[in-house]
Amino acid sequence: MKNVWGKMEFTYNMSGTKTWNAKTHEYDIDTNGKWSAKGNDISVTNHSNRDIDVDFTYEPLDKYSFVKGEFTYDEVTIPTAENKAVDDEILTISTDLTLSGVLSSDVTDLTKVGNVAVTIAEAVH
Repeated sequence: MKNVWGKMEFTYNMSGTKTWNAKTHEYDIDTNGKWSAKGNDISVTNHSNRDIDVDFTYEPLDKYSFVKGEFTYDEVTIPTAENKAVDDEILTISTDLTLSGVLSSDVTDLTKVGNVAVTIAEAVH
């Protein structure tokens, strides 16, 4: 097996408008939050003589339970490498992690919000 992980660094940016409301004497705030990623990819290559099942999971830390993680593929089977070229594309799966949820504006430093796990097992047919 060969695993390749991206940096797994995400940035949460808030944007929006703040408009004075003369009737209520308060600001009307319309904000949008967006996650962007740097290296949110994981690749797994099967070099074994067995089919393998690969599961990707994201688990938020309790403090950041509102941050959800979703993979492009969360469960895949990669076929055996037997009788295939070393660089055969069918032997590699790549998935991207996308985060969602609103992060508080007081989190300004690089902060761990969750854990990613890759589980590899022999495929059962």
